[in-house]
Amino acid sequence: MIETGPHVPSKHLAQGSRTLGGMFCARVALSRDRAAYYEKHHGEWQGVSWGEFYRRAACVAQGLVALGLEPGDRISILGPTTGRWVCLDMGAQLAGIVSVGLYPMQTVDQLRYLIDHCDSRLIFVDGAQELDNVLEAVRDNKKVIAIVPWSDELAASVRVRDPRVFPFNHFEKMPIDDAERDQRLAARDWDCLLYTSPSPRD
Repeated sequence: MIETGPHVPSKHLAQGSRTLGGMFCARVALSRDRAAYYEKHHGEWQGVSWGEFYRRAACVAQGLVALGLEPGDRISILGPTTGRWVCLDMGAQLAGIVSVGLYPMQTVDQLRYLIDHCDSRLIFVDGAQELDNVLEAVRDNKKVIAIVPWSDELAASVRVRDPRVFPFNHFEKMPIDDAERDQRLAARDWDCLLYTSPSPRD
């Protein structure tokens, strides 16, 4: 017989939430000071509270709004599944923007197809090699307005190659206003777009 721990009552937050962003806000209100996820710093795992998670995501949301992105627009995220990835994803949700996760280590042709197919307006990208591939993939794409490396140093090193490259600190300055957030959440009918294969053409 497997020993089980004590019963922990659960609260169903999906009821009354019609978007992922709305569900996220409900969870933050309930668990603001509890750990949402953990990050490793100097060899030790440190918790990031739901309140801090929200603050980071809300700053991403405001950065997207400041660039002129509208509810229903698509943005792409290319990088490892880390705390930063989920902040980018939830930031898009809070701004009423549809997030599209891109598989790492794809070819330039695969990236070109996916970014064009989903009508992505902005790409967050981690790593020098992935950034090189993205820059090549969107070279002739007029729909993409911004390419955002996850580090400002990386952005500075390639800015001369494409004026659409933005530093990440643009998305760390201030959180989205609650009224703006709620208006954008109400204006959107879908949250994310998933591709189930590295290349839909395979």
